[in-house]
Amino acid sequence: MGSRLSNWQAATGEPLIKDEIMSTITWTRNDGTSLRLTVKEDTERGRTSILTGQDSYGSLQALASAFPELIEAQHRDTYCELCMQFHGGRRYQRIDDPDVFRAAYRALLEHGETANDWLPTAADFGPFDVTEIAAPRIAGKTLTFYVRDIRFGVPYRVEAPWPAEAGGPVRFLLLPLME
Repeated sequence: MGSRLSNWQAATGEPLIKDEIMSTITWTRNDGTSLRLTVKEDTERGRTSILTGQDSYGSLQALASAFPELIEAQHRDTYCELCMQFHGGRRYQRIDDPDVFRAAYRALLEHGETANDWLPTAADFGPFDVTEIAAPRIAGKTLTFYVRDIRFGVPYRVEAPWPAEAGGPVRFLLLPLME
């Protein structure tokens, strides 16, 4: 396999970065300083980590232990974004404005056509009941927020442990279908 990589590099002159996806979030901390958080997904090894400069964290719990203010209510949006990127990769986009999303989704359903003849859209999978979509909220030890699949526009409810130390799975759940 090593020679194959060398042949690729020799043929194209480009380095081969295999199965690595990164996204960056800038977080403004309580003291006003900004911290660059890079979510790095190594799909070949099945590992995701969060990088802050030279430090690497293998879970949101580890990051929250190093930066306890991350789990304060005023940083909920940053935590949602990190949670989505860490557990869902770049497959999802957080729904920041529920009213705008609902209006766009309903317009898509009324239009009734897909983006093109071969790629389905949310209209092909639903219709989903989008009335529950709301701003991120914390109930007990669960943070709930909403995302859409970037490729198809399908809406999901995300349930994550809150605070991060609570542990447990992060679940991406399809919204129920309209009745």
